[in-house]
Amino acid sequence: MNFGVPQGSILGPLLFVIFINDMPDYFNAESLNLYADDTAISIHANDPEVLELNLNHALQKASSWLCANKLTLNVTKTSFMIFGTLNNLKKYSDISVSLENSQIERSSKFKYLGVILDPYLTFTHHVDYLISKSIGRLKMFSKTRPVVSTETSLMLYKTVCAPVFDYCDIIYDCLSQKNSNRLQKLQNSALRIISQSPRHISSVELHAQYKLDFLVTRRHKHCCHYAYKGLNDMCPPNFVSLFVPVTMRDCSITTRSETNLDVIIPNMRLEFSRKGYGYRGPWFWNLLDREIKSAKTFNQFKRNLDVLDMFS
Repeated sequence: MNFGVPQGSILGPLLFVIFINDMPDYFNAESLNLYADDTAISIHANDPEVLELNLNHALQKASSWLCANKLTLNVTKTSFMIFGTLNNLKKYSDISVSLENSQIERSSKFKYLGVILDPYLTFTHHVDYLISKSIGRLKMFSKTRPVVSTETSLMLYKTVCAPVFDYCDIIYDCLSQKNSNRLQKLQNSALRIISQSPRHISSVELHAQYKLDFLVTRRHKHCCHYAYKGLNDMCPPNFVSLFVPVTMRDCSITTRSETNLDVIIPNMRLEFSRKGYGYRGPWFWNLLDREIKSAKTFNQFKRNLDVLDMFS
């Protein structure tokens, strides 16, 4: 073997990550996101022609780097997606991206690192995926319930079902009420299996009985958890940069927001732009009381958030 590593080797993934580690240095205006062997290029443009030109140029650069490093780009597994509002995307309907005479497919949904994205960031496809994934677990959960205790059943929910809802939930926290309700019905079903309660018992009573948050409350709390980590350098630098204290503004007057440990909320005019965590994270953080924000440790912050129950 002149180059490469045997497939399935223990060191293979580590050596591959080291090998492609300098790939982002080859790109300038484009934002390159690497995770193991998943690579995503993100480009922003207000003009369809500029976007098409930049997309094709970035793809050609990626292909050139791969060829220079004795790697190949799998065109059949490469696709692109354009994000925006319904009205804006009408202008980008004729975008064409190609490489070496092969047309790159434009996707209406795409699974990236376990989250299914769509052009309008409604996350409806992702909710469909979560529901299909959870139903199978709930069936298994229901079959085991008669032979295990309530405590064991609750533990099974927390270890088997809850992680499905928790994974990347700060990304899809911008769900519509309809999609949020679809997910909540699954959690309600799980609690009814645990409690073996009749239908007339409300889901509010069940959540209080087992000290569980509704999913929307849980997502909001997770948004605050990551905000705390970002402000206390417990996250990667690009995540930390989302949270800028208002005390860093060029202003000689002390305002109420500064004494309340608030952060700067980005000025985003479009509702679509406010779906991202870069806006929602600071917004949720500023809703918290100072006594919660000033916690000395992350565990203390979580306890304070639970005790004061800001989002119920």
